[in-house]
Amino acid sequence: MKLFYPLLLTFVFAFVAGTAFGEYLAISQGKIVVEGASVQNGATALPTSAPSVSATPVATPTSPSVTPSAPAKTTTNKTSTPSGITKSTVAAHSTSASCWTIVSGNVYDLTSWINQHPGGSSAIRSMCGRDGTEDFLDQHGGDRRATAELASFKIGALTN
Repeated sequence: MKLFYPLLLTFVFAFVAGTAFGEYLAISQGKIVVEGASVQNGATALPTSAPSVSATPVATPTSPSVTPSAPAKTTTNKTSTPSGITKSTVAAHSTSASCWTIVSGNVYDLTSWINQHPGGSSAIRSMCGRDGTEDFLDQHGGDRRATAELASFKIGALTN
């Protein structure tokens, strides 16, 4: 019996489903043939070799290609130094029309999040133009979802 099982597995996995109930594809004399219950004599044999492919190069357009990308978050007039964004720059963005805040040494543009914040817009508006680290950590400290959401609004690091 031990020899029977490997032969059975080889037989079962050597066939692929055919085009109709009871049919299957098999390899016979180097060709793929359709066999099975409903196949008539003279089934069509398909060559097993892959079709030939031309290696002729295709001309590419001379104009630059345009790759679609996700829409960027709006960050109007981002003023930063090579090492980051200053506190005075953040302070200039203290309105609902342009709301930047600092959380743990990074600067975030929360303008588009103000009206989407689940806790209400006033929670975000109160952080505009200033360091909101304490407010954020008091409300969301350790919350991975809130931290990940905040990270999507990061525009740079705070500089001294």
